[in-house]
Amino acid sequence: MPFPSTNLIPKRVDHATSDPPKICTAEDQKKKDDEDLSAEDLALKQQLELYVERVQGSDPGLQKVGLESMSMNLAGEIAQEYGKRQSEEAAIEDLLELVQ
Repeated sequence: MPFPSTNLIPKRVDHATSDPPKICTAEDQKKKDDEDLSAEDLALKQQLELYVERVQGSDPGLQKVGLESMSMNLAGEIAQEYGKRQSEEAAIEDLLELVQ
């Protein structure tokens, strides 16, 4: 009977010379997430963050502008999706629920 292969034996790790594991912070994760987004997605994400910042602010004028901007943006997105689905003859019921 042959001896077992030596490549199945775990190798010893010298912890003194190996790099310690890197701890991922929330900021590092946000950078990684932003890098994974396309330019268009990143622009949309930044626009949404601006809307949220305005709406959560203490100035009622900015809150109103933020809500109106968000509403117009969503209406445009829904209209684009509606047109796309109409041309593809796809279901639109979920979109109709959004605008009621």
